[in-house]
Amino acid sequence: MSTRRDPSSPNGRDGRARLDALLVDRATQGLSTVEARELDQLAAQHPDVDCDAYDVAAAALHLHMSSRETEALPAHLRQRILDSAPTQVAVPSRRAASVEPRAPSRFMLLSGWVAAAAAIVIAIVVLRSRPAPAVTPNESIVERVERAGDALRRAWKPTEDPDGRTVSGEVVWSPSTQSGYMKFSGLPANDPRVRQYQLWIFDAQQDDRYPVDGGVFDIAAATTNAQGETIVPITAKLRVVEPKLFAITIEKPGGVVVSSREHIVALASL
Repeated sequence: MSTRRDPSSPNGRDGRARLDALLVDRATQGLSTVEARELDQLAAQHPDVDCDAYDVAAAALHLHMSSRETEALPAHLRQRILDSAPTQVAVPSRRAASVEPRAPSRFMLLSGWVAAAAAIVIAIVVLRSRPAPAVTPNESIVERVERAGDALRRAWKPTEDPDGRTVSGEVVWSPSTQSGYMKFSGLPANDPRVRQYQLWIFDAQQDDRYPVDGGVFDIAAATTNAQGETIVPITAKLRVVEPKLFAITIEKPGGVVVSSREHIVALASL
């Protein structure tokens, strides 16, 4: 993992990212004394972070892999892992010996590619478990996105799906805050016990087969405003680098990891 220190304030979003990087490094390759002290300081500044979760994930993967015979990862497969990894996650590579030794980690006993895979798995789990960007009291998600000053705004286009023919509204996304919201009119109310709506964000820098999950949501008459619109916050599970298409599908309760795209009810392209 790349743990280059960010000069930004450790108390903000960059500090949280630095803490994540150090925790993943600790679980996969160990930390130096200086890094361990930095980790302790950042952990104290972010008491909401479960620092043990990284080690638990690493231990689980270790137990799974230790019962198997490991072998060198073929070059073509290694490249596929690198290409498919999230853009903000760097796979650890062999580094020259540093002046200050790192504390040994359980993964230093495994082959390099297993540790790399572990780092990717841990990072993806952490990114998926993060809550949506915080909205301060008395501030709506609409105000937060509009205040960012870089909002991308596109109108929803209806589809031929029976539930999508009367859809209108817009999707608004702020790249800098990685947050956004959707407005809907004409999208039928759903019974969450039977089905739910799910947003998918297609990123130009990612495989179209695996769009970013933007969150599951419901439409109910009670949620509409005076203009007859329903406003839904976007809860992207991964960082979106270059959004090119937003799509709404109908899925089973709780949503899915990969959509069959059988019922697409709204589209908005950038």
